[in-house]
Amino acid sequence: MEINEIYALLKKTGFPVAYDHFNHRVSPPYIAYCASNTTYRGADGKNNVTETGYRIELYTEKKDADAEKKLEQILPFDDIEKQEIYIEDDGLFEIIYEFETIEKTKEE
Repeated sequence: MEINEIYALLKKTGFPVAYDHFNHRVSPPYIAYCASNTTYRGADGKNNVTETGYRIELYTEKKDADAEKKLEQILPFDDIEKQEIYIEDDGLFEIIYEFETIEKTKEE
């Protein structure tokens, strides 16, 4: 899955979505996402396997199980780590979802 596909998937929630951060103030709930790391590997001197880690951050003003469920229902990944943080300075809950995708390049 590529970054533009992640964006299209997240837009289905109906929440504002931005890569990494917004350039303007947005009212919660909203989503920020990014590719957190990428590893290339393979055999026979070919890097034909790409592992990409992604991070999705859902921000809400209060604990919002409905917003979390709405996001979780569209994430098509089997192994997702979920973490919750309260950002006291901003008065926001941040729900973090982290997962990896593995893609193999087609051989020519």
